[in-house]
Amino acid sequence: MADKPTPKKIFSKENAAGDPFNFSRKIFHLIGLIIPVLIYIDIFRILFPGSFQFPTPSIAFYILGTIVLLFTIIEILRFNFEAWQRAFIKVAGKLLKEKEYNRVHASLPYALGLGICISFYPPDIAILSVLCLTVGDPAAAFVGGKWGSHRFTNGKSLEGMFGGIFGSFFAGMIAMGLVTFFSDSTNLLPLYTKEGVWQLSTIAIILLGAVFAFIFEFFSRDGLFDDNLSIPAGAGLIMTLVTGALHGNLLQYFMDFYTLVTPL
Repeated sequence: MADKPTPKKIFSKENAAGDPFNFSRKIFHLIGLIIPVLIYIDIFRILFPGSFQFPTPSIAFYILGTIVLLFTIIEILRFNFEAWQRAFIKVAGKLLKEKEYNRVHASLPYALGLGICISFYPPDIAILSVLCLTVGDPAAAFVGGKWGSHRFTNGKSLEGMFGGIFGSFFAGMIAMGLVTFFSDSTNLLPLYTKEGVWQLSTIAIILLGAVFAFIFEFFSRDGLFDDNLSIPAGAGLIMTLVTGALHGNLLQYFMDFYTLVTPL
């Protein structure tokens, strides 16, 4: 009787590594850093005053929704027409994982994740959520690729997860510090008071978001529901729920869909 194959341990140094670090892909990720800046300066309120009750999330919803629609059309075309597939791989090949040649590529969930964050979560939480993706995810990939030795069966490493959590937390602390310093009014998650007292609840929410970002990342799947969607959407959801619970009015922190899509 043939020996049964030895099952993989859930957590072991013997487990194979996940996807290799793709420098071009992670640089492309950093494009998303423009989102926190646009949220903070409320760019569309400046450009299109009186267009919506909340111009920046509303207009971003339509822009990112259009991008998601275009990416969806591209995916349909390339999976049904060989010429489209060849052209797509020729143009975007350096940014693709090999397994994305025949699966939904990451730009679609990336745009969808950013759209959910900027459109439905409070500005401070949207900023933190996007940073988990644009800073934390590349940090996790870099640390995991360089020093990851304790790996799970899905190829992700414990070192990479801690790298992502630290990168997200560090970026979030800097971002909320800058928002607090430059804000003319009281923001939702001030890092410190005018008297210089640290707000431990804000620090806890930033840390909680960073941790849950990489819990969601751990359970993400290839295709539409990959980490480009699960990290920002999942982290933002947890931070919004906790913030709402702390302030005693949960629903007011989620954008009303009718208000979001309806012009003034």
